[in-house]
Parts: sequence; structure tokens; C-alpha cells
Amino acid sequence: MTTFTIDTENAITAFATAEEAAAASTTPFDTFSSQQELAELVAGWPAERLVATYNCLPGVAPVKAFKSAQAAASRIWQRIQKLGAPEEPITPS
Repeated sequence: MTTFTIDTENAITAFATAEEAAAASTTPFDTFSSQQELAELVAGWPAERLVATYNCLPGVAPVKAFKSAQAAASRIWQRIQKLGAPEEPITPS
């Protein structure tokens, strides 16, 4: 199961396993493997950090606020699902 880490700079990284995530860094980070775990993790975060985390993700239109931490977790979770996934091969036309 893919395990994600998020560090103090709001960088999210995907790992194939929790063990791989733990072995990859010596700096403190939080881990999560589901949308529910992410929602629990961000529940106490300030709104500014939720916005900064989302706005750091590749390909997102920047936001200024979220209605709730749950809404932020849902949108972040949707965007990170392709992190760590193999890229689709490009087939010539």
C-alpha cells in the first residue's frame, strides 16, 4: 500500500511501503496511507498550512482558502493519487 509522507515544508512524497518511507528520511515527517488518515493528520493544522500544502502540488490552480480541514484533505488526497505511480507510456500517433 502506498504510504505518503509530508514534511514541515509541506512536501508530500509517495513510497511503496511504510518501511520504505521510514527508511528514506532522518528528518521528522508525518505519514498517512488513506484519505481518513490524512484528514486526521490535518484536522488541527492552521488554515494557512492547508492552503500552502495544496498550492504546492503540481498542476493545481491555487486556492486562497478551504471551507474546512476535511475539504482540504479531500482535495489534497485527490491530487496526490498519481504521486509515485509509473508514468503512462507515450505512444506515437
